[in-house]
Amino acid sequence: MTTATKEQKPHTTEELEAELEEVRRELEAKGNGNGAIQLAAFFAVLIAIAALLAVAFKLGDSQNATSAMHNQMNGNGAGMMGYSAGASGQPAAGPEQQVNAQLGDYTVRPDVTSVPAGKVTFNATNVGQVPHELMVERMPIKMDAPGQPTEDAALGMIEDMGPGESGSMTLNLKPGNYMLFCNVPGHYAMGQHTTFTVTG
Repeated sequence: MTTATKEQKPHTTEELEAELEEVRRELEAKGNGNGAIQLAAFFAVLIAIAALLAVAFKLGDSQNATSAMHNQMNGNGAGMMGYSAGASGQPAAGPEQQVNAQLGDYTVRPDVTSVPAGKVTFNATNVGQVPHELMVERMPIKMDAPGQPTEDAALGMIEDMGPGESGSMTLNLKPGNYMLFCNVPGHYAMGQHTTFTVTG
């Protein structure tokens, strides 16, 4: 027995149901006494069910993609606002910040005075004529004596840079006010310090 094939496969649930009903009617018209016909009918039904499931999954994927695109256009997804939102809806941490500081005889000059909270890399260069170091401490800073900060209280330090030398350190800073300073004896008292802000 030859069966005419359709030019296009059905793409909707209604078309699949119509095709299944057509196969059922053909089987009823021809009777079910022949085992080969029953086997062919069984496979036809299986194929129709598989096609129906495929259409259902395809429709589900299409709805999910449409929903994701709708959320993104409304600013609920990543990319539209320039950051990824986590489960809490808060912006994900931004890129690591860079602060370039020049240490003169007796100055601290960072190229920026404020950065967002998170990882901050301080790159220091000694442009003076005597050795310097760069320390970062949250304010108010602790003092061993007037004009002499407590070295152990610092969050980080680039130590003992000779004239023309450079160094760097990376710290994870929370929002607040900080002091950048040189703790070579006497240098803080001579004015080698400056304030620095980390924003939330």
